[in-house]
Amino acid sequence: MINRILIILSFLALVLTDCFAATTQTLNVTANVPLQSGGLTVAVSKIDSKNTCTSVGDQWYPGQAGIAFGTLTRNTEYNIFVTQYYYAVDVGVDDNSGAAWTVTHTRTDFKKDASNNLNSNVNVTFFKQTNATTGTQLKKVSYANSDNVSYTKAQLSGGWLRIYYGIATGDPEEGCTDASGVVPIPVSKLAGAYSGTVTLTVTGL
Repeated sequence: MINRILIILSFLALVLTDCFAATTQTLNVTANVPLQSGGLTVAVSKIDSKNTCTSVGDQWYPGQAGIAFGTLTRNTEYNIFVTQYYYAVDVGVDDNSGAAWTVTHTRTDFKKDASNNLNSNVNVTFFKQTNATTGTQLKKVSYANSDNVSYTKAQLSGGWLRIYYGIATGDPEEGCTDASGVVPIPVSKLAGAYSGTVTLTVTGL
């Protein structure tokens, strides 16, 4: 029995010596990142502005199907049509192939008919967003001038594209200032339903 114990102890000592004899050990660390090439992801949020010119306290309603301003209300002080809501569209590119892609924003007229439209009554603001609440404004234009606005992967590096759409306020207060060429909707604007489309396209994948 004693001899058997001595043999076992000798074997363990040999094994432990083999395990810890080296002063340096190198271990391989491996992982395989799968290719993502799904194109665009677009998330639309409706935002209740709480009748202020800042985003503080605004209520977001994500998961919207589109940009629907609904029936506008009349501001009797300035005799214009306004809305309490604006929209944010977050645009992501699902690609890790290394391709130098570009995202392009195009639009059709926001119109009732051939003679009546809201192209100059809507602000379109492009941001490079780095988190849910922090972003850098890239461009603020009228809906009329938002056609064929493009941003590259390099320009959006470290973030993603967020686009805000809002009816003109006519208010010069900070946060409410309309883009150049954008004017409020006057009460004389022809009544009826106005509609248009916005298209986001990624190329270079």
